[in-house]
Amino acid sequence: GKEQIAVQFELVDPAGESIAWYGYFTEGTMERTIQSLRYCGWNGTDLSVFTEGQPLPDGFSEEVELVVEQEEYEGKVRAKVQWVNGGGGLALKNALTLDQAQAFGRRMQGVIAAMDRQSGRSATPRPPAPARVAARHAPPPEQPQTPTEMLDQQAEGEPVPAKGDVPF
Repeated sequence: GKEQIAVQFELVDPAGESIAWYGYFTEGTMERTIQSLRYCGWNGTDLSVFTEGQPLPDGFSEEVELVVEQEEYEGKVRAKVQWVNGGGGLALKNALTLDQAQAFGRRMQGVIAAMDRQSGRSATPRPPAPARVAARHAPPPEQPQTPTEMLDQQAEGEPVPAKGDVPF
């Protein structure tokens, strides 16, 4: 009985999978729903452009990060999009310029060398391993490929690897 929007997201990893997100327009959720649509690239003001059967509006193609959690509904556990966040990875409020980063690196070299000496670790950097040596390492263990497989694994009490993703 409340206005809502549904967006079907195509996942980048694993490719070929998709998941739906439902945004609501209640007094308490309206601002976050609009913000999520903005993250997706929508710059308009008329929500009727999202009417079923209509092509997606121009610009609605930004890559976003989804926070997906398991939810139990009618005795079944399923993946549900909890948050739509802007993509683009990590950002710093005041990132260093190259010159600043190099000066900082020089200042920290002595600190790092002292820590290494104190811990008994060699302070001499090791040369990088040749590519052919690195290629001999065994591949990482196979991880669940779909959100459903991840939820099944988690429901069975097995830890689900984070695969380096940060859910915000």
